[in-house]
Amino acid sequence: MRHLSLESLIEFAEGRLSPQHERPIEEHIANCADCFAEASEWRALLGLMNVSALENAPDYAVRNCLAMYGISKPASKCQRLAAVLFDSAIASATVGIRGVADCQQVVLRAVDVDVHLRIGRKPRIILGQLLQRKANHFLVGIPVRLSLADQQIEATITDRLGEFRFGTAPAGEVRIFADLPSYRLSGDFTIQEEEIN
Repeated sequence: MRHLSLESLIEFAEGRLSPQHERPIEEHIANCADCFAEASEWRALLGLMNVSALENAPDYAVRNCLAMYGISKPASKCQRLAAVLFDSAIASATVGIRGVADCQQVVLRAVDVDVHLRIGRKPRIILGQLLQRKANHFLVGIPVRLSLADQQIEATITDRLGEFRFGTAPAGEVRIFADLPSYRLSGDFTIQEEEIN
């Protein structure tokens, strides 16, 4: 007895055959133990594939893996510059005594996003947060980079509160980049050389 082809068995198991083509295969399977077993295996396998709900890995897991292995997503060609809205090192004379004395505070503003930075003195680190103003929520899982003289110093990713941390705060004109879903934000600011008062 000649056995059914693999293609015929799969089409039968998937239910893709017309009634006129399905009837001879059913008759053959009823009389051939080997083809019956193989058709049953295909039906079981295809049934399992239909039942299991395949899901993508959670977004946070994908972002963490990309950050952990240094895999950069293609950068958007669209770039928006963020302007310095506030810098405590420049405005300290007008701020008064409400400011924190052991750090420099900088706020960068793009069209719809604010970048809040706190540059500490001891230890000299940068703490930051990305906020979307109009929607009034934190920007989570955003790759953020810091560079000095076009050399990347450090890269990180924002947490569930849109916060990030750079363990290095070099003095001079630095640039921060944030790869938002629709564009890349960049902004320049100066970290003071002398101790921050």
